[in-house]
Amino acid sequence: MDLENILAAIRSSRIRITDHADLTQNDGLIGVQGGRRMLPFDKCPVCGGEVVEKQVEKLLRGGQNTAVVLVRAKVCLRCGEHLYSRDTIGRFEQIRAKLACEQVADFEPLGQSYRVA
Repeated sequence: MDLENILAAIRSSRIRITDHADLTQNDGLIGVQGGRRMLPFDKCPVCGGEVVEKQVEKLLRGGQNTAVVLVRAKVCLRCGEHLYSRDTIGRFEQIRAKLACEQVADFEPLGQSYRVA
């Protein structure tokens, strides 16, 4: 499967988001909750809690590979919901596709991962 087909598969099935904008504009952000379009807001769209911008770690999986990505996100102080910008979501899609295709030469190895039953 080539990179474009993997990106299309990720967009159509595994990522349930619709529309969002750059975090620096503080508008148009969405969460990954149920595929609903969420409009600009000052409160969490899930629980109504206060949201603040933070640097967060996001784990991404593609095929048998996993990547840890540090990104800026709006985070709800009550329920922990993360809201990402359009650029960040696009970056997630590209990284997942590269992981699935094993195109990881430009990624920094962090060690090994283990599954514990």
